[in-house]
Amino acid sequence: MKNSRYLDPRLTSLLQSLRQRVRRYVVWDSLLAVAAVLLSAFWIGLALDYIPVQLGGTEMPRTARTLLLLTVLVIVAVIVLKMLIGRLSRPLPDDSLALLVERHHPSLGGRLVTAVQLNEPDREGDSHSPSLLREVHDQAANAIDDVDPNRVFRSEPLVRKAMVAIPLALMAIVFLAVSPRAFGRAAS
Repeated sequence: MKNSRYLDPRLTSLLQSLRQRVRRYVVWDSLLAVAAVLLSAFWIGLALDYIPVQLGGTEMPRTARTLLLLTVLVIVAVIVLKMLIGRLSRPLPDDSLALLVERHHPSLGGRLVTAVQLNEPDREGDSHSPSLLREVHDQAANAIDDVDPNRVFRSEPLVRKAMVAIPLALMAIVFLAVSPRAFGRAAS
């Protein structure tokens, strides 16, 4: 980032680490969503195909299978475009990350945001004392030792998606192990 070279190295390190963690979070959130959709579609498709046969009916028609497949592909494409690519392509400026940290660590008292924003090289119109800025910088740098970056992230969305994807994946693995031929037919 253009303003990182003006910040205390500890502040720069915190913001860079947070930026990387946000991006990893987005990737995991998107992958779990895609896995949940694909695995749900697998089991729903199998149920729609298998249950009528067990009740004396016929298999799901080819057009219904095609419609299910197209629906799943559209949903996966939307997830990839919006949740993954859309969120990863957004910039994560230092001041936004500083605000995020401060929201979850009120003890910083605005010092991190102040240090980041007042050190932007193209910032004009502010009148502040260099010694005051240095003091805010030092206070922010010393206070970040107490910052827990994990508090910034909510694990519930990932846990909810994992609670759908993991059991469905385990059932698919068991199905594959018990009856590879039936699994192959169901997957096709």
